Amino acid sequence: MSNHFKVNITWVKVGNTCGYAGIIRDHFGLFISNFAGLTEVNNMHLVFLMSVMSGITLCKKLKIKNIIFEANFPLVNLVDTGMNASTCAPSLFYFRRRIIEELDSFLHLFSVINEKVNAVAQALAYFGTVFKNYKEINLDQLPTYIQGLLNLNKVCFPYVYH
Repeated sequence: MSNHFKVNITWVKVGNTCGYAGIIRDHFGLFISNFAGLTEVNNMHLVFLMSVMSGITLCKKLKIKNIIFEANFPLVNLVDTGMNASTCAPSLFYFRRRIIEELDSFLHLFSVINEKVNAVAQALAYFGTVFKNYKEINLDQLPTYIQGLLNLNKVCFPYVYH
């Protein structure tokens, strides 16, 4: 997909809450936008779907139509399996169906990536646990360490882990 936008999404569990996040970059890897949020939901499937829906909503707002969703876990199959609900818990069916309907207005793909490659989204999800609700954050409002990860990612420099 040429002229695509990548939406890296993830979620993290911190205590009894979960943070979820996503970052949107163009096909050159340049920062476009991001989101992060906190939820009391403890169902990892639902938190993942929340990150997908938040990415869809932000892409619609930005008039982005050509998307590659990237996540560091195989839960992308939860969304990317058509209308067959056999892989979906009944409690998630309607939310999942709404996402699938929303995706009809996009040219989209799902891709599973290595957790280390998704470090920016993961750091953003941890950062999102300090918010009360979903929030879009300007680049200059991001903590320095997340801006640093963005810069490392942009130049394809490998991350250093402790």
